[in-house]
Amino acid sequence: SFAECFHKSPITARSGCVVYEEVEEKVVEEADQANGIPSVRASYVISEFPVSIPQHKAPTDKANPKMGVGLLEWSWDNKYLATRNDNMPTAVFVWDTTRFELAAVLLQKDAIRRFQWSPTKTQLTLCTANSRVYTWSPDGASCVHIPLEDFSANDVKWSPHGNAFLLTDKDRFTVSYLD
Repeated sequence: SFAECFHKSPITARSGCVVYEEVEEKVVEEADQANGIPSVRASYVISEFPVSIPQHKAPTDKANPKMGVGLLEWSWDNKYLATRNDNMPTAVFVWDTTRFELAAVLLQKDAIRRFQWSPTKTQLTLCTANSRVYTWSPDGASCVHIPLEDFSANDVKWSPHGNAFLLTDKDRFTVSYLD
């Protein structure tokens, strides 16, 4: 049998679907109060329905423009499928394949560069070429600051045992070990 899933905007209330929207807040840390340099903290808020997903039209003047589903990946247990439509580059759609329903949407400030599921548990990790890494599981979503100066995470790769993941910048990488 076949099931058809659509990347629609706006997203209307669906049973079990949660839309996590990244929000940023400028704060002045104690260490930066003397020079007044604000830092930015990010977190997710749960959006109320309906939720509009920003859309980009494919350029008509370029050959083979990116459009449609450009990233997709199954969870380790095949229960979830994560997708990104190139026309909606700031949103990851997480589908529950046991019910063929949308389980969650992660709506980011920046375009999603890459995502990957843990090979041992239901945890999706994604990056958007900034100083944060983002995670989703059926229990919720979180934004984590990468504590390295001028590091922009462009790619994420899980270790085969699922106890760590690698984040790459254009000329360096870091490894995050999980407890």
